[in-house]
Amino acid sequence: SKKKIQGCAMSIRLRIFLLVLLASLPTLGILVFDVFSHRADEIEESKQELAVLAAYAAQDLEQAVRGAVQLSAGLSRSQELRQPEPLACSAFLAGMRKEFVQYTTLSTYTLEGDVQCDGLQSGKHVNISDREYFRRARAAAATTVGEPIFGRLTGVGVIPVLHTVPGPDGRPRVDGDAFVEGA
Repeated sequence: SKKKIQGCAMSIRLRIFLLVLLASLPTLGILVFDVFSHRADEIEESKQELAVLAAYAAQDLEQAVRGAVQLSAGLSRSQELRQPEPLACSAFLAGMRKEFVQYTTLSTYTLEGDVQCDGLQSGKHVNISDREYFRRARAAAATTVGEPIFGRLTGVGVIPVLHTVPGPDGRPRVDGDAFVEGA
């Protein structure tokens, strides 16, 4: 009879537990639903914030490219870059680079794509004639903005801006620097 009472007590305990568990299920269901519905809202909010940040980044990048276009256009008319001595014009570009620290490099290239003046003063022989943006700039004789690449002088990611150095006839110069690059 004592065993029977213990079995009933277990059974009553189990029944009370199940009753409490059953009473808690709606609350637990509401909590789970609330977490998942807020999660979807938070994901949507995060997507909107990311879109805003991407728009700001694109705007900053556009302004930086515009600045590089303006700088390379101004440099293309500089008398310092028309010097026949690569060391002198490289020193001039190195000085300009100190003033415009946002640019990775400032360089000039010949019509064949060989580096003429190197604002990093690296002394490296670099040829960019195989680069798509160089071929476009040479064919169009106009300012060209390239796709993001890894620069051959720096090894870091850049967006090259190549501006034609005009000769007397308005076409790229054939003697000395033909293009100015800001990257």
